[in-house]
Amino acid sequence: MTTAPTTLPLPPLSNGLRLTWDNFVPLRHAHPQETHVIWPSVLSQNQLFWSSSKRLLEHLVTSQAPAFTLAYIDPPFASKANYIRRLRFYVRDRWVKLPIQEYSDHWKDSDYLQFIYEHLTLIHALLAPNGSIVVHCDWHQNHHIRLLLDQVFGRSQFQNELIFAYGAGGQPKHKFPRKHD
Repeated sequence: MTTAPTTLPLPPLSNGLRLTWDNFVPLRHAHPQETHVIWPSVLSQNQLFWSSSKRLLEHLVTSQAPAFTLAYIDPPFASKANYIRRLRFYVRDRWVKLPIQEYSDHWKDSDYLQFIYEHLTLIHALLAPNGSIVVHCDWHQNHHIRLLLDQVFGRSQFQNELIFAYGAGGQPKHKFPRKHD
């Protein structure tokens, strides 16, 4: 069953910066789909949901959810890698390893930018005026995400950059090491 699109009460984008890409679509309407509230059943301060992230954000925006003071997102990194989990089973007196693909992190640039833009726009609508957003990313898309944050929240809203550095592993011989997020 398809429902009619709902107009989203989104704040205006920041002045000045306007990025576009192939297949850019301004986010103005939600297409509400089923979102399962796991606990508790009424909208409250602490709630557990089972949904895709975009569906959940659309649900919260259209349901007049209370404003958040902190949003933390850990989007895909567009690393062009397949992530595999190796499960081990004990079968007939021996261990068997079974590789199972968890997810593929391959994106067309325009699809990735649209995905991030839509999520940031919905989060912006949910943040309190004194709210903060923390975005976990790595070198693959950091530059694009920073520009999208400027577009959605405004350049003057940028506060700081946190860098998680790690030192395990070897050192590349012909480039700087990529050992931080």
